[in-house]
Amino acid sequence: MKKRLFAGLLTAMMVASMMVTSAFAIAPEAVTGQDLHTVTVEAQLVPLASTSTMSKSLKIGLALDAGASGWSTVYEIRFSTVGIPSDAVVQNIKIVPGTATANESAPKLQGLVVASQMKITAPNLKSTTMAIAKTMETTALNNAPVKGTWTLQMYGTNLTRPIGDWTDSIRFGSLHYNNCNVTVTYASPATK
Repeated sequence: MKKRLFAGLLTAMMVASMMVTSAFAIAPEAVTGQDLHTVTVEAQLVPLASTSTMSKSLKIGLALDAGASGWSTVYEIRFSTVGIPSDAVVQNIKIVPGTATANESAPKLQGLVVASQMKITAPNLKSTTMAIAKTMETTALNNAPVKGTWTLQMYGTNLTRPIGDWTDSIRFGSLHYNNCNVTVTYASPATK
């Protein structure tokens, strides 16, 4: 919160310092026999867009056969759209996957699934893929519309190798993030 406040204040100060009206001229006495050139720079203060955030927590999981890699099913994220302006656009996306649990529903399974990427898709179908980390942030979907259905997927690999006998069935594995939090920061262009 402090970082966002500081960043907003710094942005406002930069915008205000760039928005002064300046005029540069050469005094006529200094010029003898040459043309006089004047440059005038004018700018108006542009209102900053207000920013807001919306968050959603969900359970996301991936199940794979021994030695397999792949994407999870598509998980839909439906944010409450009440109060979100129709012209709101993305400024930043933050994903905090939380704690991973292996083979949650079947602890006797021996598969070891490791997640490596998450892919988030905006309502306009633009998407970005991020390497799994404790906190993932991206601006790759900036200016995408906020309203609509978002989707999230996870990619991973079952590191357990098949050996070709009956034990392959217990080498199946799964990985779940029970409290994956997705936060979208958005702005609505300021009205004139």
